[in-house]
Amino acid sequence: MSEEANNASPAEPVAKSATKAAASKANPSADSSKISPAAMFAKLALGALVQVSSPDGSLKYLTRLIGADGIRTLMTPLPTAKQLKKENATLVYDNLFYTDRPLVMRIITEGTVFAFQSKVTAISYTGCRLLMSSFPKIIQSQQLRRDARVPCALASSVEFNERQFDAIIVNISNGGGQILCNLVAGETDLLSAKDKTLTVDIRFNPENQSGLINCKIMSVQKLEGSMITIGLAFTGPEKAINDYLASLQLGEMTDLFM
Repeated sequence: MSEEANNASPAEPVAKSATKAAASKANPSADSSKISPAAMFAKLALGALVQVSSPDGSLKYLTRLIGADGIRTLMTPLPTAKQLKKENATLVYDNLFYTDRPLVMRIITEGTVFAFQSKVTAISYTGCRLLMSSFPKIIQSQQLRRDARVPCALASSVEFNERQFDAIIVNISNGGGQILCNLVAGETDLLSAKDKTLTVDIRFNPENQSGLINCKIMSVQKLEGSMITIGLAFTGPEKAINDYLASLQLGEMTDLFM
């Protein structure tokens, strides 16, 4: 049985360049350890970020954990054509996810990445399209870096003192980031804005914006010409940013079971 997924535009290349920059500093196996299936099951949370790939790397996408049948089966949504970069082709899930096809999966939950080998057990088209995969017997776990600052080039919109302007996020972490922007003539209040607040809306890709993020201005530095950099601290935990950073770290861990 076949299904055709909806077409969608590809992600912006800036996110890809950030991924490559982060992956270049990878050392994935340094602090990994083995845990039992029961220990992983106890930490699983619905909605946890999951990377699914094939051992040869020909298949790779991100999804979410939507269920687990004890330590027997994991359930995740089947990928869209956009996720598989097959927008111009008919997607036949039965050909991609045939029974016993080997998979490499990584799940992020509670600040830990669990990496393991799995196999396709079934696909379901009832209600929503689901991939059923076997629960692993051998699992590697690794703690995520909490203070990783990742270089990037993410377009964003900033609001400060009731005006909006465009900026580029040049690095980002769970706790804050740095933006690069153009100082408009006559609007010099940003130069003395330390400890004030602003909001930023980050575009991770054309269809995924963070929503308004409240920030405290930690530093302002004047560069050549009219350019300035602004150091920011996020005033609270931001799920979109945490997911973005987690997905970059997933990309670093290709040596686990690969």
